Amino acid sequence: MTDVVLGMPVFGQLELVRQALSALDAHTPVGVELIVIDDCGPQRLDDRSVAQCLPSGRAWRLLRHDANRGFVGSVNHLFDLAGQRDVVVVNSDVTVLPGWFQALAAAASGERVASASSMADNGGILSVPALAEQLTAAQLEDLRNQLETAAPIPVAVAHCTWFSRGALAAIGGFDERFSPGYGEEVDWSLRAGQAGFIHRAALGSFVRHAGSASFGAHRELFTLQRRHEMLLLLRYRRRWFAIRRFARDPHTELARGKARIARYIGTVTSGSKPLTD
Repeated sequence: MTDVVLGMPVFGQLELVRQALSALDAHTPVGVELIVIDDCGPQRLDDRSVAQCLPSGRAWRLLRHDANRGFVGSVNHLFDLAGQRDVVVVNSDVTVLPGWFQALAAAASGERVASASSMADNGGILSVPALAEQLTAAQLEDLRNQLETAAPIPVAVAHCTWFSRGALAAIGGFDERFSPGYGEEVDWSLRAGQAGFIHRAALGSFVRHAGSASFGAHRELFTLQRRHEMLLLLRYRRRWFAIRRFARDPHTELARGKARIARYIGTVTSGSKPLTD
C-alpha cells in the first residue's frame, strides 16, 4: 500500500516501544511503510532493535532527532515525511490488536473525513473495557461484524489515529503552541471542522493504550493539561463545552456502539454466547 504510512514518535520507554512495534508488524498489512522517529529520549532507539521487532519484511525507516522536538514537533515531521500519503500516527505506548488497521481504514474512507480514531481500553471518550485480555482474534472479528463501521465524533482522539492527506493539505499540521503535546489533536480537529471536514470513531478498531508514557511525571502532565485546556477554551469556548456535553451524552452513535461492545465483552467474560441483537 502506498497511499498511507504508519508513524510512531518515540521518547524512551523502549520496552513499550518494542511491544508496540512487534504488534504493529504482526497485525498490519506488510505493504504499509513504517516511519519511527526517536525524539532524543532518555534511551535511544537504534536500527538493530527496530529490525528485530519487524520480521515481516515491511519497508521501514528510523529517524533520530538530535534535539527533542516534543510529540507535536515529531508528528509534524511525520506529516512532512509522508508526502502525499495519509498518515496513521500510533503512540509508542499503544499495542494494536488483530484487525485494527482494516477497521480503521474503513472508518477513514470518504472525501471529507479528516480523521478516524481507534477504540482503546484507555482512550478518553473512545474508552471501552480491556479487550486484549478478554477477546480472541476470532471474537474481535465476530464483534466487528455486529458493529457499525464508524460513529461521528467532534474531535480526533490521538492515541491511534488516521489523518487524511486532504485535511492536512487544507489546514496544515499541529499547532506548535501545543508543544510538547496534549490538546494538539483537539485544536487540529476543530480547525478541520471549520474547513468542512468530519471526524470518526472506528468502532471495530481496537488497541491497548498504556497512556501518558512520554509525558513524564503526573504533576508535569497535570500542569501541561491545564495550560493547554485554557488555550483551547480561549480559542473555542462554545465548541469546547459542546465536546464536553458530547462525552456525557448516552444517546450518541458512539455511546450506543460502546454499549454494544461492553455487552459483547460481558457475555464473553460471563461464559455466555454473545448476543447478536
